[in-house]
Amino acid sequence: MLFPLIVLAFMSIVAGFFNWPNHLFAEWLGEHGAPIDPVVAGVSTAVALGGIFVALCVYQWNVITAKQVGALFGPLYTLVANKYYLDELYCWLLDKFVISVSVVAAAFDQYVVDGLAGLVADVPRGLGAVSRRIQTGQVQFYALVSFAGLAIIVATYWITGTRVFR
Repeated sequence: MLFPLIVLAFMSIVAGFFNWPNHLFAEWLGEHGAPIDPVVAGVSTAVALGGIFVALCVYQWNVITAKQVGALFGPLYTLVANKYYLDELYCWLLDKFVISVSVVAAAFDQYVVDGLAGLVADVPRGLGAVSRRIQTGQVQFYALVSFAGLAIIVATYWITGTRVFR
């Protein structure tokens, strides 16, 4: 695992030096970047080298212990040790937002979607229950309904004096 890291570090250093004076590497990639800010570059390099030096003092040379470094940097060490409290933020977002939205979505699904699906299923079921009573299979009943329908048509014609169907 050490060799790939060394190769990547070497390649990033070479690419950085090619890119530093006039963005040759960025132009070769087809990008036009902003100019390098020497203050930001210097501060970030100093912080990185300082971190490397402190890590060497703690883990390689055993000059100082990790607890002493933690006490020296105080709240900054606590912030970094707790990973910027991102896990707590994710848990809070999950508890407060995602679970609340999922409860609302579950209620919507249960009452609205399932209610509409039940309604769509109940309409044919109700029509079937009504038609089950009408369709008895007795020919005499069918003749009675046909005669009643004919009587309604004739009565409507006689009462209004016009044709029912045009």
